[in-house]
Amino acid sequence: KLRDFALEQKLEDIPFERKIDSVGISPRPRYIDASSIADNILEKLKTMHEKWSGEELILSKSYGLRYYLEGSTLEWHLDKVETHVVSGILHIASEPDQDTEPWPLEIMGIDGKHHKVVLRPGQLLFYESAKLMHGRPSTYTGKWYTSVFLHYRPKKWNYRREYFGGMVPPDWDGSSELGYELADAQVPGVVYHDTSARHDEL
Repeated sequence: KLRDFALEQKLEDIPFERKIDSVGISPRPRYIDASSIADNILEKLKTMHEKWSGEELILSKSYGLRYYLEGSTLEWHLDKVETHVVSGILHIASEPDQDTEPWPLEIMGIDGKHHKVVLRPGQLLFYESAKLMHGRPSTYTGKWYTSVFLHYRPKKWNYRREYFGGMVPPDWDGSSELGYELADAQVPGVVYHDTSARHDEL
């Protein structure tokens, strides 16, 4: 139903997203507030995210439909550590489809490897969006692309972004406790070492 709804919309009639909600996206996307549907999806897919993460989760936020436009890029970024701990992207539709004009989400894995994930309508990507650098740095060449974003946090989660700067020991040399060197995530200007973040595709 949501896919049919997305396909029925006239792009020129869809309002632009607020600038504060679309930082790092160029050009500014269009946005339909489908929160009543998206919140229902957030609730119904909670169990699947709990199974994937192994954590009891609390609903944080659902978001969509965001319509990325021709020429769009999404800068590399991390999501909010306070609320966007376990996340999902449910792809709804694009014009043309992703077999014709694929636009991958790119993720830096914990092993430093660069992963590209192309989602088809109805496919769901699980990932830790506050922990894994991700973006869509390649330029979108289709007409539009839309998804629903789902965010959860563990039941006892109380971390804030500012906490993490003080959690790195001053003498830490970048090696893991297992005695081998971790590969650096090769994002310009950024180095991340992480032993637990992961992503998966349903």
